[in-house]
Amino acid sequence: MHGTADETVPLSQSETFIRIAKEQGARCVLEVIPEAPHSFDLQPKQRDLRPLVTAFFDQHLKGKRAQ
Repeated sequence: MHGTADETVPLSQSETFIRIAKEQGARCVLEVIPEAPHSFDLQPKQRDLRPLVTAFFDQHLKGKRAQ
């Protein structure tokens, strides 16, 4: 996840990381949160991110597929 209002790390760094990771065969997704700063909670005004994070944890920590 990366906010477009991040003044600490440019969004382009996440975009580059994702591109290279995918080229290397990694399964990854970049969620861009409009107007979110570098540090934001899981319920920014733009979108509730809790379902996304929960699905990630379920899949990668519990081994369950998101439905």
